[in-house]
Amino acid sequence: SADGQLHRYYERAWRDYDATAGVQVPARELREAFEAAVHRQLMSDVPYGVLLSGGLDSSLVAACAARFARRRIEDGDQSEAWWPRLHSFAIGLKGSPDLAAAEVAAKALGTVHHGFTYTFEEGLDALPDFSLVPHDSVSAVLITHAHHDHIGSLPVLQRRQPGAPVYMTEA
Repeated sequence: SADGQLHRYYERAWRDYDATAGVQVPARELREAFEAAVHRQLMSDVPYGVLLSGGLDSSLVAACAARFARRRIEDGDQSEAWWPRLHSFAIGLKGSPDLAAAEVAAKALGTVHHGFTYTFEEGLDALPDFSLVPHDSVSAVLITHAHHDHIGSLPVLQRRQPGAPVYMTEA
């Protein structure tokens, strides 16, 4: 910016607690908005799947996706999709409760489920090697919406860079 400071370029009204305090949203309206949000993300010319942890949020998204997966979103659900079965994916340590819960959810939703396991060592190997960056040498951490998948390594970085503020865009 011209003054060298960070400025928010857009302010969403719902981020202000006072703007949303006491607002009552009918359950039906909330459900319809949620389903519409999932529905509009399913437009694709290639098969897609859902990442399923077995928790409430991923199970709800997967349930909506399963409901809409048999029809082509692009033509207003008028024609049948040419990949009629939704695939679900889960990843975790062998024997983890998340994998078991994802399998239960997938069975209930009728998805073609794929569970993948990794060892603790493989998990550590997947993390970036922050030891190459000198301790407490980073001024700030910037994460854009395109890199939100890197959030999992943020606690590791923050242990080596405790003074660095984190700035993120909204997803």
